[in-house]
Amino acid sequence: GFALYPGFGSCRDNGQFERAIGTMEYQLQATSTEDIIDELATLVTAGRLSKKNREIIASIYDAELNNIECGSASLRKQDYRGVLSTSRDGYTCQKWTSQTPNSHSYTPENYPDAGLGDHNYCRNPNPWRTYTWCYITDHPSGSTWQRCEDIPECGDEASARRLALQAMLATPEFHSTTPIKTVTDKARPAASESTGGSGPGSDYKAIVYLFFDGGADTFNMLPPYPGACPAENDLYAKYSAIRGNVALTAADMEALSVTDHHSNCTAFGLHNSLELLKELYDNETALFVSNTGLLAKPVDKSNYRGETPTQLFAHNAMQKESKALDLEREVVGTGIIGRLADALNGDGYSCGTYSIAGNQIALVGEPGNSPSPIVLSDSGLKAFDPQSSTEWLAKFSPNLDMTEIVNAVNNATAADSSFMAETWSLKVTEALEQHSSLYSALESASTTNAFPTSGLGKKLSMVAKLMQKRAERGKDRDIFYVSIGGWDMHSYVIDGLESNFATVDAALDAFVKEVKDMGLWSDTTLMQFSEFARTLDPNSGPRGDGTGAGSDHGWGGNNFMLGGSVKGGQILGTYPDEFTENGPRALSRGRMLPTTPWDAMWNGVAEWFGVPASEMDKVMPHRQNFMPENLLFDKDDLFKP
Repeated sequence: GFALYPGFGSCRDNGQFERAIGTMEYQLQATSTEDIIDELATLVTAGRLSKKNREIIASIYDAELNNIECGSASLRKQDYRGVLSTSRDGYTCQKWTSQTPNSHSYTPENYPDAGLGDHNYCRNPNPWRTYTWCYITDHPSGSTWQRCEDIPECGDEASARRLALQAMLATPEFHSTTPIKTVTDKARPAASESTGGSGPGSDYKAIVYLFFDGGADTFNMLPPYPGACPAENDLYAKYSAIRGNVALTAADMEALSVTDHHSNCTAFGLHNSLELLKELYDNETALFVSNTGLLAKPVDKSNYRGETPTQLFAHNAMQKESKALDLEREVVGTGIIGRLADALNGDGYSCGTYSIAGNQIALVGEPGNSPSPIVLSDSGLKAFDPQSSTEWLAKFSPNLDMTEIVNAVNNATAADSSFMAETWSLKVTEALEQHSSLYSALESASTTNAFPTSGLGKKLSMVAKLMQKRAERGKDRDIFYVSIGGWDMHSYVIDGLESNFATVDAALDAFVKEVKDMGLWSDTTLMQFSEFARTLDPNSGPRGDGTGAGSDHGWGGNNFMLGGSVKGGQILGTYPDEFTENGPRALSRGRMLPTTPWDAMWNGVAEWFGVPASEMDKVMPHRQNFMPENLLFDKDDLFKP
């Protein structure tokens, strides 16, 4: 209807138009079922609705009007003729023709119009009750009778029409503008179910893509360590000078030892809230990549704007482009994860893509190359409600299954039928099938370790459960997208990072333990990204006096990778040796030009994951731009032999 508060807030269409200030109505002129369906088809599909789908919808329209599993409130449910035979507490009803164990006068002979008979179905033969009931046979305290479950109200023509409209809205004719050519009585083939293990090597591997939403201040995640660099290149002194009152001290960080680093430093710092990363780094199962970021090709201060076709320093643009990783639009509308999955599925693997953080461009591949990405919440999937909204609204027809109706009106079509319509039918039936299969698998999934109740903790717990059910899902490759927000710290960056890093550390700790318990630690790689880093030169804070200072949108930053096969204990990339505009990589206020593209990390990870060499340039369209300067990592750089 025409809502009082459209667009946002609590205004939602629940079918009753509770908050509407007006509605548009249409009065059907037809009276017979066939004519009613024809008239509705003209309104909704401009007459395109196929003969077969008209017949299906007409049959469910009639079924609603003649449903026996209902009763009329106006008749005190005395017209109920269904087959419910237990009381509301689950006790077995006694036959109306029997006098044991309860003797009674409610017999078919005494109440010939009440629907009684040689059965034990719930009925209401006495007019002073407003519900169905029955005598019961097995109540432990000896009660003689009990009311039955509330019987749904019978539908009327209005509710039957509503159901017919719901069915029409699920048809391909509604979602396209060209005629549909159905194949009579031929069901649509089920979506192909892979059993996994079909790719080269038949092993299992998983990538977890962890995104810090908001632009993380990662030079305070991986700062220079005091006293660890030579005097002629004292990175900590330079860092401390530009960071001012948001600089970390030695007490705020742990030392990460490095050898043969280009800076000649012997260690870098790690924020001391990231205890797990320190442990994994020391155990050589975590690494860092310094001054990384979104690039289309190598740039310097003279050409970075012209050679980086995106809106730099803007959240929306750089988040989207970081996840697409196709600034030159070579494979339009796709993302890095989707293209990677396409390459693997095309090479015989069964690769699934999952987001536990909403719809993401990163997961989108080319149409038809891979199964659709699956988006689920951190609590998993809700069971698909097979009831129509008519059941919810009018309380009738409890046996109606909308899944069957949706599948029936989207049956197989002829080869020369509408492409758009076929796409709709394929996707909607595939979605129902995927949901049913995944829901069943997750119902029995559990974790052995306690995960934090934070948003990231719940998301990584769901990733672990999906990995646990890899065989049931038929996957030998998985890519999972998770995220944590709250990194856009224009104020109170010191406190904010301490809190966020502690949250990340606790969630990763539980996840790593769980993956190890499943025996999948060496088969799992987690990669962390953010749309950009921050200015090293802080702002003056919310009061303008430096109190509660934050940092603003930057570009190049630091990222980490972890996993049992990761060649950890190293800091790759080129750590800046100057943070002011006097240096070759620093823009205003310490915004760093990235020296290492994100393609570098993806290049080595894609090789480890099994992407064929012939597909690497399509998976990473910028790849060739970085090869002349050797800016890409290969599998041997990132992973143990």
